[in-house]
Amino acid sequence: MRVLRWTAAKARSPIHETFVEVIVLGLGALLTFKKLTSFSLTQYGTRVLAPLGVPRSVVETGVIVLAYVCLYAVLAKLLLVALEKLKIGPLPKGAFGRLAQCCITVRDDDEKELEVLTARGGNTLRLAERRKDLADVHIVDLIGRLAEHLCATIPKCEEDDLFISVYAAEPFTVAGQLPMTLRLSGHHPRRDGGEVVSHVIDVGAERFAGYECVKAINSGARKAVALSDCKKYFRSNTDRHRRIQHYLGMPLMGCDRIIGFLNIEFSNHLFFVSDNELREYMTKNILGYKYLLEHHLLRAEFNVKLLEAAANKTEG
Repeated sequence: MRVLRWTAAKARSPIHETFVEVIVLGLGALLTFKKLTSFSLTQYGTRVLAPLGVPRSVVETGVIVLAYVCLYAVLAKLLLVALEKLKIGPLPKGAFGRLAQCCITVRDDDEKELEVLTARGGNTLRLAERRKDLADVHIVDLIGRLAEHLCATIPKCEEDDLFISVYAAEPFTVAGQLPMTLRLSGHHPRRDGGEVVSHVIDVGAERFAGYECVKAINSGARKAVALSDCKKYFRSNTDRHRRIQHYLGMPLMGCDRIIGFLNIEFSNHLFFVSDNELREYMTKNILGYKYLLEHHLLRAEFNVKLLEAAANKTEG
């Protein structure tokens, strides 16, 4: 498959595609003209080049070379059509414009919070409530940006081919403490929420034992789960689960403990051919979003504790 992706990268370069299109169109026009007339490329070339001292054998050789070029163009065109139908293409390099925009949004909100905090008469409790609400908004926004990024960097991938969910670990436990509960923080596409099977996942419950996120947490490995083949993927009786082709799960870490989990399901089409290819894509394109999600979850925990501290101070 790597050979096919390399071939697709070369075949779909703008210069090569333009060359193939021009040759194929020219060949079509030549064959049509030849069918309607008695035109002969060899005879025409000989008539034009003979006065210049070019022997007929050279003209015939040139025509043979041109014939091979036309044959190559036709085969290349067939290959391009096949690659298009099979949805095989190069995995482009990740573009982090969407991630940068998320970081800018967070920075702007931090600046506003700093202004509120430093202003005369700044209300600590109100600030804590605002920070808590903003953390949830940022997580939802980041999930949407991640979906846009996946569609932009995976050939032929569309929004309907993705389902992304982020769970936060509750309660905020000490390092390595189990069991824990995963509570849904956000998902994409959002629609009406009907696509979400489990809003709350009890890591210690038997009914969730087959979930990849639960298996990853209970294993203690703390590594990403990459499944290019989802034949054994845990499925509920939903249309979304019946269409899943690949799965990528990433534990979200903070303070040397799991603070959440990121799930990405790819449906409808085969975008990856091996677990290693899926992991390679993850490393180049998703890690930045994972780190920012971890920041938001830690921020959410901090906000809860800040809110509690502010409430206690007010009561005191």
